[in-house]
This record gives sequence, C-alpha cells and structure tokens, in this order.
Amino acid sequence: MKRFYSFMGVALAGVMAANAYTVKPETGSSVWENAGKGVSFRVDGNQAAGMKSDRAKVFGKLPAESVTGRKAPAREGEEFNVITTPPAGETLTMCGSSISFFVDYGEVMQDEWDGLAYDAVITEDGDFYLKNPMSRLQWNTYIKGKITDEGVTFEFPQPLYRIEDDEMGVIDLYAEVLEYAEIEVGIDDYVVTFVPAEDTRTITFEKDEDGNYAMLGDNMLGVVNSSGNWQGFGEYGLVLKPFKAEKIEVPDDIKYDYTYVLADEIFGWDHTILRPMAIGFDGSDAYLKGISLAMPDAVVKGSFDAETQILSIPTNQFMGQFYNYYIFMMTGDGYEYYDPSWGSDMIETNFTDEPLRMLYDAEANVYTPIINEEDHFAVMFFNFGNTNVSPCEYYEVNRIYSQGEITDYAPLVPQIEDIYSVSEFDPNYSYCIEFMVFADNADGQMLMDSNIYYNIFINGELYPLTVEEFPGLANFGIESITDVPASLSDDDDIYASGNFHGIAFRNHNISTIGIRAVYIADGVRGESEIVTVEAPATGVESVDNSLQVVSEEYFDVAGRRLSGPVAGSIVLRRAVMSDGTVKTSKVMTRK
Repeated sequence: MKRFYSFMGVALAGVMAANAYTVKPETGSSVWENAGKGVSFRVDGNQAAGMKSDRAKVFGKLPAESVTGRKAPAREGEEFNVITTPPAGETLTMCGSSISFFVDYGEVMQDEWDGLAYDAVITEDGDFYLKNPMSRLQWNTYIKGKITDEGVTFEFPQPLYRIEDDEMGVIDLYAEVLEYAEIEVGIDDYVVTFVPAEDTRTITFEKDEDGNYAMLGDNMLGVVNSSGNWQGFGEYGLVLKPFKAEKIEVPDDIKYDYTYVLADEIFGWDHTILRPMAIGFDGSDAYLKGISLAMPDAVVKGSFDAETQILSIPTNQFMGQFYNYYIFMMTGDGYEYYDPSWGSDMIETNFTDEPLRMLYDAEANVYTPIINEEDHFAVMFFNFGNTNVSPCEYYEVNRIYSQGEITDYAPLVPQIEDIYSVSEFDPNYSYCIEFMVFADNADGQMLMDSNIYYNIFINGELYPLTVEEFPGLANFGIESITDVPASLSDDDDIYASGNFHGIAFRNHNISTIGIRAVYIADGVRGESEIVTVEAPATGVESVDNSLQVVSEEYFDVAGRRLSGPVAGSIVLRRAVMSDGTVKTSKVMTRK
C-alpha cells in the first residue's frame, strides 16, 4: 500500500474579500482554526482530520469600499516607509494571546488564540519596535511605539506592507486603530465591520511587574488599505508575555530507528491515518521524531522503563516556532457521548495533565497506549500555545509499530504531471514543470517525509537550483542546492504542497527536464530512477482511456492516507492503471 508523503504547506490570505486586495504575504499557515478548552465534533460529520473550533465564528463579509466611507487620516507629506530592520537594542521574545480576526475563504472569522510568537526591540532612545503585529500575517515588518511610564504607546496609521500587483499596481497596507461599526446598506439591512477610530489614533500597552504588556481600551489593532478600508485582519485584547520555553535538546550521537509508524485510528470513523516516524534512545530517554507534519524535525521526549516496559511521554513539551506561532505537544483524552441537542453521537477531546503512557510489546515491536477508562482514547495535540485546545494537528494514538527492516531506501519514481511554457506570460521565465514526489519504496514501506529529497536534471545533467535563478532561496540561506528537500517552497518559483511540486525555470536553454526522488538519512542514500520529459511541450501525454484501474488509494489534502473517501470533503485519489502507470486526481465527495 502506497502513501503520499506530506508536510504542512504554507497558504493564507489569497483572496481577502470583496473590498480587499489580493495579498501575498510570506505568509501565515494552512493550519486549522480551532480553539477552546475542549473540542467536540460529530461522529457522522466530515471533520475528522481538522476539528473546527467551538468558539471560532463567522464575523461576516467585508462591506464594499464605497459603503464604509471613513478614511484614516493621512500623515502630511510622509512617505510609505515600511520598517523591516529596526535599530539595535534590547531584544524581547514574547508569547501573545488575543481575539484575532482573519479571512478564511472570503469570510472574516473571529477566534481566540494563544501561543502567538512575537519579537520586539527596545532601543536606548526608548523606541519599541514590534514585529509582525498581526498574528496571521508573517510580513516580517515592524510597527514603532514609544516607551512610557505606563508601558508603550503606538501612534497610527503606520505603513505595514506594500504589494506590487501587475494588474492593480502598488497597494499600500497600514496598521491602524479600528473601532466596531454597524453600517446601513439598505432598508433594515446593515453590515458589521471595523472602521478607523474617530476619537483616537493611539493604542497603549500597559506593562505590569512581571513584564507582561496588555492592550488597553476597546479598539482593535487592524490592517487597512490606503482608503482606510479594513482588510479583515486584526488583534483585539492582545497580551504579550515574556517567553522562555526551550526546545528539547537531543544528544548529538543519537541513533534513530526510522522504521516506526504512528497509527491514528480516528474514533468512530473507520479511518486510519498512518504517519512515519523515528525513535531513538539514550539510556532510558526516548526521542520520538517526525510525528508532526507541520514540524517534521520536531522531537518529543519520553522515558522508557525497562522493567515495566512502559514508555511515558510527558505533556506540555515545547516543539519550537512554526511561522508566527509557538507549538507545544500536549497530551489529551478523547471519548464519545450522545448529544441530544445535535441528535448525534459526539466526540470530545481535552487536554490532560497526565503523560501518555504506552506499553511495549517487544515480540511484536509495538507500543500501545494504556487507557484507564473504557471507550476513551489517547490524543496527542501539536498545539498553538499550551492554554487552549487549539491544534494545528492532532492524532488519536492507537499504536506505534515497526514496519520491520526497510528493504529498500529508494523512493518511488516521481510522477510528472505537466510541463508547459510560461515565457509568453513572462519572458524572464521559460518552462514550468509540475510533478509528484512520494515517500514510499517499491515494497510499500513508508519512508520518513523529512528524509525525502529530489534532484533536477536539465538536458541530462544534474542541475543545481541557485539563488541567481531562484531568488527566493536567499530566504533560506541557500546559495546553491542539488539535493532539494521535498518540503522546500518559496511559494513563488519553487512550490510544494504535500506531495505536489512545481518549479518555474528562468533558464531558456532547456530541451529535457528530469526528476529523481532521493532518500538521505544517517549516511544512507537511496535514489529512484530518473523520469524525464521533453520541452517545449504542451503537457504530459494523457492516460489511455482503455486502461483499467487495478487499485486505488485515497488521501486527504495534507497527504495523509485514508481508508476510503470521506463524505462531503475533497480527497486525493491515486489510481494504478493496468499498464502500471499512476493517475492522481482530486475528488469532491458528496455528503
């Protein structure tokens, strides 16, 4: 059985709303929007892979620009100078919590967030620079405030981000003080929104004796365009606290066993998601690597008692920073109950203070959770912060088992989806190629996602991706690379989403393009065969309609294998044809 390799892609704020511009930040994340002290969902629903928040709610669509009318006062004669590099000073690392507003599929959403990652710089002159003030937008720009006896005060509007759009020209976005408004749009009809505040241009953060900064007042810190129109993003009641958590330190000489798989048996759904992972030991200390899709290199630490054969994994472990968020591994408990208001069986998950305890069967090489209550199950959250249940991922841990010795470290041959010329749209470019990379070997064994790379061959020669041709590599500190990590994406010239990849080349001397999948870990290197396509071309030759489907598998959009289609959701279908070729397609299933 094959499995798509997957990682958590980056996508946010493409289309913002009717009166908002298309924003291409660097950006936020494609994580699920969840919050609450516990999360419930229906057994017969379709949200097994991503729990929706009990508290997240639709605030509404943004009103048309002509309706709101109130503009932010411009600063006389001031240029649009975005702050990207603050002066030298004392650096602060803080964890934030707030009521956040953000745009999701054209709707403005409101939710409560914890674990927001903030950096600040305080200069000798008493200036306070706050980086990425909007929790969902990683623009790597700052707003500037002034230290006062009370805390710090910010004056607005302040330039925040500039977009250069080929069709709409230059678009300037500002940080602004906003207030709630109900705007009439017809007889007995109105929209609710936020507009530039009439009575103040100031937001103050009060500092307490513990070094916490709390936003005062009833106004929002939000994003507007040059007309003062709200763009759907903002923070209300933001509190910033000093953050001192440290990631788990792993011994330099740790040796991982990469044969393990986490089986996530979704309770009440008859679906199983399999996640390749690794376990390494240093005495009684156990290190579990690769469980998180969003952070494949993150490590969870536990301890193994050789006498009882119990692996104990404590809760509240800091995993690191994922874009604008601090992620913690939190252990949890789940159970099923009947809710008469829904008329349905429900499943609820909550944090626990107890470690996840797993009994090891040495003969079968399987770890199984120890469950104290009947009909309950163990949950592992990779969570925004460690206060509210707000996971970017979670797993119902049914078992961790070994596949046995890996028989072949060569990944499956990549699948080229399409190749086409883009020079007519932009003469700086030549061709774009789209292809799939898989993290399974020919025997159906799963290989670690973070150990998967690929090579590019141009005109039969190994081709390095260089910062001269792909400027986005500079953001990763890469000058030149031939073994390209499968997760590498600059969301521009090099794109990765799950097992799907796309590369746009500036090299105009291309006759053929080849792709090879590579596995690299602990001195082991496995390589697939090279699959090659000619250029120029209008596309990859389609599959013969007379061919029959021999076998098929289904995956969610994050690339995790499912036991079958999930009603009312988009799934990826991977079909093996009678001639051995593979066809991948997206399928929308009906409820």
